[in-house]
Amino acid sequence: MPPKAKPAAKSAPSKKTTSATKTTSLKSTPAKSPSTPSPEVIKDPAVWKGATSLILGILSLLFSPLFFIAIPVSIVGLVLGVWALKSRGKALGIAGIITAIIGLLISICMYIALVQLIQLSPTLIQSIPSATPIVQLP
Repeated sequence: MPPKAKPAAKSAPSKKTTSATKTTSLKSTPAKSPSTPSPEVIKDPAVWKGATSLILGILSLLFSPLFFIAIPVSIVGLVLGVWALKSRGKALGIAGIITAIIGLLISICMYIALVQLIQLSPTLIQSIPSATPIVQLP
């Protein structure tokens, strides 16, 4: 029976060493997510210009009823998108330009509609029949 006890004692330490080596090997190599960009991409100003252009284009779409906010935001987004086209951030730059142009057009249409409504408001107010009470009080 003593020979059986010796292999059992040898197998237990070997399991501990393999688990210890596995944990140290996992700690030595950090896992990277596939969506994590490399540091070169993060520091590239062309990517930031394109991403900022896209964000400003989306904001101009969201704020298009408030044309006094949306028009300057979309113009800045358009300029940054054109700058991004000249460098490496082409895909984001194109998307930023498209969203900024759409936001700019919607904002301009809203502005024109508001100006027309203000010009027509005296005519619209006069065309509304005056309210006459149905029941006259004594």
